[in-house]
Amino acid sequence: MAIDYWSEMPESTGDYEQKGAETLIPEGTRVLASVEKIKTQTFADSSHESLNLKWRIEEPEEYNNYVFYQTIKINGTDPLSQYYDENKQEKQIKAAFVMFSAIDKNAGGNISKLMRKPTDAELTQHIVAAKMWVNLGVYNNKQIVRGVSAFRDVEEPSKQAVNGIASAFSDAKIPASETGKISNAEDDSDIPF
Repeated sequence: MAIDYWSEMPESTGDYEQKGAETLIPEGTRVLASVEKIKTQTFADSSHESLNLKWRIEEPEEYNNYVFYQTIKINGTDPLSQYYDENKQEKQIKAAFVMFSAIDKNAGGNISKLMRKPTDAELTQHIVAAKMWVNLGVYNNKQIVRGVSAFRDVEEPSKQAVNGIASAFSDAKIPASETGKISNAEDDSDIPF
């Protein structure tokens, strides 16, 4: 039976602070984490898409089971957003594909082998449970992913894999000079889903 909170509103001083808010992990902390959930997010009246990832930390022990979220703006910033800057779009899209390519490579490289845009079911099948080292940062008081690297020694994403992922999501190709590990990527929109 649901409680009817409207019938008896609690006394209030007019101040409220949410309890149990996450403590941000310090800038530059390296954690072993696995992808727990991934899905494509679309927006009404917009062609914009992003990939939302939910990560769970395994190590170090002090952060065990801590959850953080990552948004990868595959199409750059939404043109309908107040933060849209056409001059930054190409750079944001390249950074997004390099980041996702590194995640895919560390998860086995199966998404790049598709050579097309993956479905959410394929993203889940090939990315969920992938374990890798994640370099965390803090931006605008939010936890962000600054970089990822293999849990075991694996080569960096190949030029073909990065370009294959890019062409699967859009017609843009990433120059070979843009491939490799991603670090210090500035993504200010880590939004839980």
